[in-house]
Amino acid sequence: SFVVPHPPLLPAYQELAPYNVVVIELDDGPGLRLVGNLVASPDGPINEVDPSAIRIGQAVRVVFQRCGDVHLPRWLALAE
Repeated sequence: SFVVPHPPLLPAYQELAPYNVVVIELDDGPGLRLVGNLVASPDGPINEVDPSAIRIGQAVRVVFQRCGDVHLPRWLALAE
């Protein structure tokens, strides 16, 4: 599933809105779900995928973006 946040948002994210937030269920762990953003390139901005292009059940793979001292999971959309 996914949502598209619109303002009001945290100030750091206002310029990026609207952007997608997806919930991913892992094939290797049914019932295990992770949240992140669907991106078209590993270092792309969180708003680079048009929300109307997102399909439930779409194949993705995890990529990580460094954000200070942590690495955030993001989901790279795979070609269908």
